[in-house]
Amino acid sequence: MLRLARRVAFRPLASARAVGRAPSLTVGAAAAAAAAAATASFMARCEVSPAAGAPVPRSSDEEESWDRTIAAALPAVVAIKVNRVRAFDTASAGTVQATGFVVDAEQGIILTNRHVAGPGPVVAEAIFQNNEEVSLSLAYYDPVHDFAFFRFDPSALRHMKPTELRLAPEQAEVTSEILIIGNNAGEKCSIHRTTLARLDRNAPHYSRSSYNDFNTFYFHSASGTSGGSSGSPVLNKRGSAIALNAGGKSGTSAGFFLPLDRVARALELLRSGAAVPRGTLEMVVTHQTYDEALRLGLPHEAESALRAAGAARGVLAVTEVLPEGPAAAAGVQPGDVLLLVDGAPCTSFVALEAALDRAVGGAVAVSLVRGGEAREVEVPVADLHALTPSCYVEVGGAVVNELSYQQARNHGLPARGVYVAHPGYIFRQARLSKGSIILAVNGQPTPTLAAFVATLAGAAHGTPLTVRYSDLGARAHTQLVSVRYDTKWFAPQSGRRPPVGDWQTGTLGQATGWLNAAEPDATAVSPPQIAPVGAIAAAADADAASATAATAATAAA
Repeated sequence: MLRLARRVAFRPLASARAVGRAPSLTVGAAAAAAAAAATASFMARCEVSPAAGAPVPRSSDEEESWDRTIAAALPAVVAIKVNRVRAFDTASAGTVQATGFVVDAEQGIILTNRHVAGPGPVVAEAIFQNNEEVSLSLAYYDPVHDFAFFRFDPSALRHMKPTELRLAPEQAEVTSEILIIGNNAGEKCSIHRTTLARLDRNAPHYSRSSYNDFNTFYFHSASGTSGGSSGSPVLNKRGSAIALNAGGKSGTSAGFFLPLDRVARALELLRSGAAVPRGTLEMVVTHQTYDEALRLGLPHEAESALRAAGAARGVLAVTEVLPEGPAAAAGVQPGDVLLLVDGAPCTSFVALEAALDRAVGGAVAVSLVRGGEAREVEVPVADLHALTPSCYVEVGGAVVNELSYQQARNHGLPARGVYVAHPGYIFRQARLSKGSIILAVNGQPTPTLAAFVATLAGAAHGTPLTVRYSDLGARAHTQLVSVRYDTKWFAPQSGRRPPVGDWQTGTLGQATGWLNAAEPDATAVSPPQIAPVGAIAAAADADAASATAATAATAAA
């Protein structure tokens, strides 16, 4: 995969410096009194504490407003426990806990993070504030963005009536005060008040082996949240949810929130029982300021035209193009600056995704600038759901599934292949690890999971198998090992996520039928809390082992 590299450095907002003594100034008593009164009046209007470090006074009306907001929101916020019964794609088997909140009390719909729900089969439950527990089933998760919906049966709650929180992405404003209510550090109910600082942060990158969000803005605030708070609502004073708590930076108070524009769209479609179409050009774009875009070749006249059209913050530039994808086939390259999609200005992530989601299975006309030269290309729009694995095969204790769009993007690979989600007994003895790509079995190529299953047809217990594989990070370096097929202690089985309903399990023969059938409908869903790696970690996966582990997690938000 081609990449446009950018160097990013974190730095303090201001540097400390010595401050000398101020020169004395003699003033009259009347002038001094007037100045003091004016200063006090100004500080009162601005709610500035008169002494450094002293508490900032709040009006009683403001406190009562927040109290009402909290009281109304609490019945809608739940703690979520997720048991991942199989490793699948980016997620390992295990237990995590996080947060969610009711967005439709009548239909029983709960919003949380994608990395909480996970891509594979799970058993999940929600715990309401009165300690009633209900079972959850996954209704939808987005193939790219960090949100998912669970369903529960409202009639299962016998002692309380849940409320719902309204999604209001249009109300997000810089400097607005916000509340984050959730299962922070596994404490079920924790309340953080802070100020929304940014609405235009590019999506954080968690690690090369885990789930990562992209092609969206994130909000930023010094929220100080930690593991278990993933999926918490970010509320304004009106009590509306303006964002979804998603992640943070380890060792700091920085918190990252997912905007709700595309979440609100998906919820409306889900409520109506319609599919949630998701299109992709198999490329990654990031937001660039105009100064950065000018260095990439954006003409000054194009900048003026875009600013006049209302695009004041900047433009979208291509940073990654997946090999063999639609964008690569159309000749799109990293460094290209997007101007128009189907003739409409396209300077925001929401505008780009809306255009792609309308054109799944078709094509879009993309106008771009490369090195100061204007170009127009027609790019087919692929179905993101078709690039998301929905079936696994378990042999010899190992779990394999088709390579996902997520992992393909992480490693710059074509979105195809057989991926080892868990090596199990059969592959661990040959030192294959999680993340290996199986290229051939007994000399037969395995470009798809169906081809892998076909190589095992008729194989008996103890049959030797030669497996050629490579690692995700070193695809050009292949290795050949020999393993023995074990069906005595590890019965082969398979699982799939059908278009409607919960995961199903079956035999290898059934897997062949599933894999050869039509692609799942766009509403098909499957159950990542991200395993914290590096400086930035996903909030909820901190508790991958237990509630106790959550308090020591590196994930924030």
